[in-house]
Amino acid sequence: RMLFHYNGHGVPKPTPNGELWVFNKSYTQYIPLSLYDLQHWVGVPAMYVIDCHAAGLALNAYCQFAEQRQRERESEAASRSGRSSTGQGGSSGSAVPT
Repeated sequence: RMLFHYNGHGVPKPTPNGELWVFNKSYTQYIPLSLYDLQHWVGVPAMYVIDCHAAGLALNAYCQFAEQRQRERESEAASRSGRSSTGQGGSSGSAVPT
């Protein structure tokens, strides 16, 4: 379980394509952090608090990325299920009995 709290007051507002602004490793400049990458790193279950100006921009992107990740997980699960049910291991294509 994870609680991610972003306090972004005093930094640039989130970008329309879903990036929050964070410091670089030496704390000398702001760099964009993709919410898509953040979701991957944090994992599930998780709770996010996005406390900044124009947080709605981040929320919209977060929802789009969460839906995209869900579709990716479903696709991967279907792919794994298809391989295991056909007995084909890692091969792609249809299983045709001989």
